[in-house]
Amino acid sequence: MSTARLLRRALAMATALPLVLTATFVSTSAPAQAKSDFSVKPFMGWSSWSVQSSSHPDYGTKWLTEEHIKNTADSMAANLKHAGYTNVNLDAGWNANWNWEFRTDANGIPEADPERFPNGIASLADYVHGKGLKLGLYGGAGLQKAIYDKNAPIVGTDCTTQDITVMPLTPTNMWGGDWKIDFTKPCAQAYFDSIVDRFASWGVDFLKVDGVTTDNVPDIEAWSKRSTRVDARCG
Repeated sequence: MSTARLLRRALAMATALPLVLTATFVSTSAPAQAKSDFSVKPFMGWSSWSVQSSSHPDYGTKWLTEEHIKNTADSMAANLKHAGYTNVNLDAGWNANWNWEFRTDANGIPEADPERFPNGIASLADYVHGKGLKLGLYGGAGLQKAIYDKNAPIVGTDCTTQDITVMPLTPTNMWGGDWKIDFTKPCAQAYFDSIVDRFASWGVDFLKVDGVTTDNVPDIEAWSKRSTRVDARCG
């Protein structure tokens, strides 16, 4: 197992249950850096991408399953928890099928692939918590193009996911694979809130937001607005 990377910023969100938002910033520019506070303990744990990115025939993206995460939690609890390694993060693909097609519900909220996680994320979170560990999920900056195409109604609003993007449609994040969100539109915040509320209802403890550039600072602000406290960690 590998230790989790010290990410450049962590935003802690307290909703129904506390969530921690970790955002990886990737930029070709050199924005002003906040003064580092080396007294702040970094997130310590393990990310499934360490295994998913492997070219070993027994690993790769299809490795990410409920059984394997439970086995990982067992090993972490037995061998690493005493040293402070308590975070188990499901990286990209937890809501994707074997063909890497990402699954969302009728409201455009990510949900676990039923073949990878037959008992769902809430059940897995209960298992991980029972080991004295914390469970995290993965997300990317921007609005997935498939969610835009789905034109999903946003919970608690009269809007759909096609109502919250910048027009004309503008690619965003470090891969340019998703649409940029227009945060002057109030339903954009409501969409983020609906995802956070769902994750919190499952007992998720933290969220990694990936592919973030300086263009995606508003995305991170939107995630943090569902919180009552902010814990910024810069490296």
